[in-house]
Amino acid sequence: MSAWKPAVQIAMRCFRPITHLLAILIFTTVWAAAASAQVKRSEVVYHEQSKSWYQFVQHDVTDSKSWDDANKLARGLAHNGIQGRLAVVDDAETNEFLRKTFKPDVDTWIGLRYFCKFHKVVWVTGEILDRQGYQRWAGQWYRRSEITCENQAMDYMPVYFTPVSQGFRWQASGLLKKFYAYIVEFPGARE
Repeated sequence: MSAWKPAVQIAMRCFRPITHLLAILIFTTVWAAAASAQVKRSEVVYHEQSKSWYQFVQHDVTDSKSWDDANKLARGLAHNGIQGRLAVVDDAETNEFLRKTFKPDVDTWIGLRYFCKFHKVVWVTGEILDRQGYQRWAGQWYRRSEITCENQAMDYMPVYFTPVSQGFRWQASGLLKKFYAYIVEFPGARE
């Protein structure tokens, strides 16, 4: 056994530079991937009717966000001193403005949730969606039939816009669903 010891030591000295090089290569690759996970933000645009500013935010496809994540990120943004929130789209004019302005062709979080226990749809402002008011539901209001309040243990189902190419409609999903886009609203009068 002791006869092998010098051979193992020589081999270790020979492979040490390769091990260091490999570690540097792995670190560089991971760092480059993290750096490439960029966030694209549209210009902040004012909508006269709603008296709000809006921004479309899209993360890299490797950096998707749950509704809760998107909600926190939106609340962390500000424009002209106004705190952001996920967009409240409670009339046809605002819906059309967002569709035409941003033309999102990806699933996009908005500030709406369906609370399972109470059978209520609620905006991030706490306002309950009026059943007689504006609604933009897709033909099937939930994303997948196996993920609904009845067969999943969840408090609420977050709502998103389907891509423009699919009608730009509201649809609910499970809590674990992640998308990489959301619309931020900065509510308030124009300066």
